[in-house]
Amino acid sequence: MVRQAVSEPVGACAPGNVKYTTAGCTTANTFRKQTCGTTCQYGAPEPPPCKPKDTGVAIATTVGGTVTFSGELSKLTDQLPRMGSGTCPSTPSSTSTSYAYVEVKNTTAQAAKVEIWFDAPAGGTDIDTVVTTYPGSTVPTGATRNACTNTVNDFCSTLPCTGSWSGLVGTAAVSIPAGGSILVYHAAYFSDDTGPFDMFVKTTSLL
Repeated sequence: MVRQAVSEPVGACAPGNVKYTTAGCTTANTFRKQTCGTTCQYGAPEPPPCKPKDTGVAIATTVGGTVTFSGELSKLTDQLPRMGSGTCPSTPSSTSTSYAYVEVKNTTAQAAKVEIWFDAPAGGTDIDTVVTTYPGSTVPTGATRNACTNTVNDFCSTLPCTGSWSGLVGTAAVSIPAGGSILVYHAAYFSDDTGPFDMFVKTTSLL
């Protein structure tokens, strides 16, 4: 399916975008997925059984296309030392914060460059966050957490970024090899923050 960029009508979705509903789900942390179709509207939720949310997202296969991943930072009882802001490699700070790792997959036969940014979902709250990436799909542990491949950004002041959310846009856009993956580390800046987020991934080039 070819994903199409959509700007009208207001409130329309971009084909390939995904959202989740708990309607008809009785088990905690399970959902039914809805996918945006070629008519730029979300289809009916997938039939039961309800499942956990996806842990990754594939990039749009056309330049200019954007896909959305809905996630949630870990609970306040499950935190890691926050990566220090600035260039990679990075040294973790002494402050532990809630976090999430999200795999972003390039399913095309071309090297891709993508912009990544975050925002609050409908009804959610603004969270001050940081973001960086790692090659591949393996969650780094111990000293391997230092070996990030992008700047650790704790802000994003350029549109489409909003509020206190971090992002990797413009000159901080991320490269993904053909058929490869990156792992996005997204974490709260402060130890008393957590909550849901929407992550946006825009394909800016395919070469």
